[in-house]
Amino acid sequence: MTPASYNIIITQGASYSKNIAFKDSLGSYLNMNGYTVQAQVWTQGRRSLLANFTVTWLDKSQGKLTISLSSQLTSTIPSVGVWDLLVISPDGTKDYWMRGRTALAVGYTR
Repeated sequence: MTPASYNIIITQGASYSKNIAFKDSLGSYLNMNGYTVQAQVWTQGRRSLLANFTVTWLDKSQGKLTISLSSQLTSTIPSVGVWDLLVISPDGTKDYWMRGRTALAVGYTR
C-alpha cells in the first residue's frame, strides 16, 4: 500500500488538530473496530522523534478520528520535519496510510 501524501503546517506554540476519516475506494467509511492508529513527527532523515500525536477516535465504526498536538509540543518542533500515520490491524499487520512533510508557521502572540 502506498501511503497518501498529506503535508501539514503546524503553528508554533498553538494547539494542532486534524480530523481524518478513512474511506474505501467507493467512498464508504471503513469500520476501524479492532484497529490501532499511531502518528509521529520526526526530523528529516528520521534522526530524532519530535512528537507523538494524540489519536482520539470520534467514531471507530466509521473510521473517524482526530490527531492532535498540544501547544507545548508544537513549541519544540523545528521548521521542517516529516510525519506519518501507522495503522495496525487486529491481526498485527502494520501499514503506513498517510505521510508528509511538516512546516512550521511562527506564532508571535504569547
